[in-house]
Amino acid sequence: ARVRLSLCLYRIFCLVSPSSCVSAFLSVLVLLGGTTCFPLHLCILVSSSQAARHSHVAVAWAGSLVLMGGELADGTLTSDIWAFSPMGGGRWELLAPPASSPSGPPGLAGHAAALVDNTWLYVSGGRTQHDLFSSGLFRFRLDGTSGGYWEQVMPAGGRPPAATGHSMVFHAASRALLVHGGHRPSTAR
Repeated sequence: ARVRLSLCLYRIFCLVSPSSCVSAFLSVLVLLGGTTCFPLHLCILVSSSQAARHSHVAVAWAGSLVLMGGELADGTLTSDIWAFSPMGGGRWELLAPPASSPSGPPGLAGHAAALVDNTWLYVSGGRTQHDLFSSGLFRFRLDGTSGGYWEQVMPAGGRPPAATGHSMVFHAASRALLVHGGHRPSTAR
């Protein structure tokens, strides 16, 4: 059976003024379970509640799109965290301002993120404001009741290599974060 779904998402690579109103509709077929196709209509929005950015990360959490970090239109890097809920009016909520904790990450671009146990947003690597590659691993507690907070993580296998432009996923069966690809300082041009 075909089901029409509507979902509003922040425009991932937005370099226009945050006060602008940009909308477009895309039809995307999503294959679920290998057999059923559902048409998914995306409404691409620019919100005036948070700054235009690129090179950020986004994960789905509790029916919301959670956005972290990235490079702002003026070239600065941020570590803020926003949640966009398409239900209830489609509003952005600031979960953590930039540098909200000494145990949090610096402003980052080109970093990777994964959601763990539907509670923790893990953030790995990226490029810092001074064009240095980060090997940091941080996690932010996504908690609607008591407010979130940052923690720096020291992996059991040792510090990960500095990287940017990589991918990361959580493998629940092995309780491991898997990191793949990207650029290392030795491969960057």
